[in-house]
Amino acid sequence: MGSGGARVLIVGLSINGAAIVTSVSYAGVAMNHLGTESANGNTVDMWWLLDPTPGTNTIQVAATGNRRTVGGAASFTDVASVGGFTAASGRGGTASVIVASLGQVIVDTVATTGNALPISPAAGQTERWNNQTGSGGGDAVGGGSSRGGLLSVATAWQLQGNENWSIGATTLRPC
Repeated sequence: MGSGGARVLIVGLSINGAAIVTSVSYAGVAMNHLGTESANGNTVDMWWLLDPTPGTNTIQVAATGNRRTVGGAASFTDVASVGGFTAASGRGGTASVIVASLGQVIVDTVATTGNALPISPAAGQTERWNNQTGSGGGDAVGGGSSRGGLLSVATAWQLQGNENWSIGATTLRPC
């Protein structure tokens, strides 16, 4: 976690199957829940924390069930506020959701199965993480990205093949 002003930490979780994440913490501090999208065997769960402690610290996740899960985190500076949660689910080679951004930064998390490897963010997005538990249908695959927005922008990930997916996103309003 960087030491700039007005910091925010975003955590995205990608889960194979339905699971309930009960809490996420960073350096022992409870994070705020943004939202969950769970459909078609994939779950996306996003969390945020304003002004987290700078430095390298542990992120802890508590969830029900025993599901294959991958996650990632991204930190940003000069953030005045975190927006709401927008999500979608579907099937196909592109996971996407349209986000009303009004010039804000968009941060997303995608979840799919190992059959969809490789995954990659669409042009204009900066990949923040891209992880998997394996390459089979029962494995979890997830990624997170960010991009600048205009009025309304689609954030998307390209998947290999015709696979089920879930995607969630939020906006960060700059100071």
